[in-house]
Amino acid sequence: MLLVDSRRSRLYVFANDGGRPRYVADYYVTLGKNGIEKTREGDQKTPIGVYHVTANLPRSKLTDFYGAGAFPINYPNEWDKQRRPQRPRHLAARRALRRLQPRRRARATAASCSPTPTSSRSAACCRSA
Repeated sequence: MLLVDSRRSRLYVFANDGGRPRYVADYYVTLGKNGIEKTREGDQKTPIGVYHVTANLPRSKLTDFYGAGAFPINYPNEWDKQRRPQRPRHLAARRALRRLQPRRRARATAASCSPTPTSSRSAACCRSA
């Protein structure tokens, strides 16, 4: 059995010893770029739940980003599929239309309007941004 402690970024390995878990080892692991509590594939989060390892990908088949290897899991499992709210189709269409619209220009940030020795802008400019 593999158990991940997301707060400590540790993977704990347990063996089945007569029906009781026996600690074998632990390793450092990385979590998703955006943390935990995965809600959909591609959100760069680590799922929380019970999953089965579906493969063992050795370093030779991966980029350096993955380190010594990776263990893909069966996400989303049946539990994830049942609890995930289904997005209404009209919202998905609205999202697609927004992608086609031209982007608005970003407002000036405090860094872009900060006064410099050669600038005539005042410190008030940065406070209003």
